[in-house]
Amino acid sequence: MDTERSWIITTELNRFVWPGPDIRALPSGEYSYGYLPGKLLQAALDQVRAHATKRRLQSVDRDNNEP
Repeated sequence: MDTERSWIITTELNRFVWPGPDIRALPSGEYSYGYLPGKLLQAALDQVRAHATKRRLQSVDRDNNEP
């Protein structure tokens, strides 16, 4: 992630073939670009679970959106 504003959309799950067109390995061969602080990650997971329980969670096919 960079220093620009970013959003986590907790009503959508992305579906794509790994690695996808937007996910590339770093020179080290790793795919980790950073981390989410624990509280933010937990809040996002809680919201995803809540949307799933209420059947408001969508799966979005990202393989057809290559640049």
